[in-house]
Amino acid sequence: MLIINIPDGFTEERTYIIEVMLGEFLGLEFEIKVEPGILVTSISIENDNVLEINDAFFRKIFLDDEKYLDIRNVPAEVFICDLEDAPEKNIIGIYGTPEIIIGGNRIYCGIDLFASAFFMLTRWEEFVNEDKDIHGRFPAKTSLAGRHGFLSRPVVNEYLEVIWHWLEKLRINQKRRLRDFRMVSTHDIDRLRLFQGKFDYIGKPIKAFLMEKNVAALIHHSRLALRSLGGNDPYFVFDYLMDVSEQHDLRSHFFFMTSEKTNFDDGYDIEAKAVQDVIERIIGRGHTIGIHPSYYTFDNPELLSYEINRLREITGIDISCGRQHYLRFKVPDTWQLWDDNGMRWDSTLAYPEQPGFRCGVCYPYPAFNILSRKKLTLREKPLTIMDGSLVVYQKQHPDEAGTVIDYYLNKVKQYAGEFVFLWHNSSFDYLAWKDYRHIFERTYQAVDRRKHGKSAGSIVDI
Repeated sequence: MLIINIPDGFTEERTYIIEVMLGEFLGLEFEIKVEPGILVTSISIENDNVLEINDAFFRKIFLDDEKYLDIRNVPAEVFICDLEDAPEKNIIGIYGTPEIIIGGNRIYCGIDLFASAFFMLTRWEEFVNEDKDIHGRFPAKTSLAGRHGFLSRPVVNEYLEVIWHWLEKLRINQKRRLRDFRMVSTHDIDRLRLFQGKFDYIGKPIKAFLMEKNVAALIHHSRLALRSLGGNDPYFVFDYLMDVSEQHDLRSHFFFMTSEKTNFDDGYDIEAKAVQDVIERIIGRGHTIGIHPSYYTFDNPELLSYEINRLREITGIDISCGRQHYLRFKVPDTWQLWDDNGMRWDSTLAYPEQPGFRCGVCYPYPAFNILSRKKLTLREKPLTIMDGSLVVYQKQHPDEAGTVIDYYLNKVKQYAGEFVFLWHNSSFDYLAWKDYRHIFERTYQAVDRRKHGKSAGSIVDI
């Protein structure tokens, strides 16, 4: 068993990140001891070899008698340390110094890997930074990773690989937890139908013609209207989505809304017979029903609880997963509200305007409430790619979107992580999306190819 000595002060924070990094992620056995006065986190191995990781961040805050939740403690710069042992041959330091000493029975790392990982996983920078977009969301360009160009790198995974490599050099006699790359297929059901009333069958084709200023748009939307009149609305693609998943031995997660209509919520009738029939088919085919809480729920305990419990009552099943509408999220309130409602996992954390690793990791992990200073039961499955990020925000050509998806597939596969993929049911035959259907299907095919590549073992499905 490893003996891990940590400095005194901020014991809850230090214990959490060590338990997540070494316990949850690497699966190692260890005992944590508090040793006042030390300047490093010391990981002692049974053979008397030791890995020392600089305790730069919390030690400084503790000695200065400050609270760490202050925007002044978000670094203005990061540093890059060349390191042959790192997966990318360099490592990004958020706290600490680039000094690395490897020799004899001791390895010293000047980068405060644990505080840097704590910064990324807990998202406390979003709590202290008041810069928000028009929907109250923390922007990618404001984040440390966005400002310094490492949003495309899962830096916490990189830290893990460096720590494990050094523990192997020091001849640890434990094995790490084995994992397999996997895809988590999710679908947010923002709207059930493109044509929702009799006036839409004429109005939407005319509107498309006026907006696009070409006859092709009028013809395309007229055809969609006729199909919808025949019971085949372009948004009602649930069986198709399940078919695609099942062809690749996957199950999909369908996140339904139960809200009233607002300027940001469609307010469809979750109790309508057609919707109930779809939900029964989803459950019957072994896929998952989850919640897509409405626009105003992310910091509203009563409304969030009402919507979750309504879906539980309507479906008669335990609703335990989902994602916030518009990816609205408030640290740490939204996590705590989900935990209070008995939810098992959330998958909200991605930036809507840009793909990337918002939490710096491609593994699910237990959330931490930075105010109560407690690890929650709720787990976060960070969202990797959302269709709208590529098409709506970045306006990428299908081929460009495919290239971006390939990059993130390869990156997640490199760490045997979870590729969490969001494609809305409304992102298919509608004119703006019709050329992207093959990108959706191609992603699943690419996942299949990567499943047969190098594997690191197995991971429990949660």
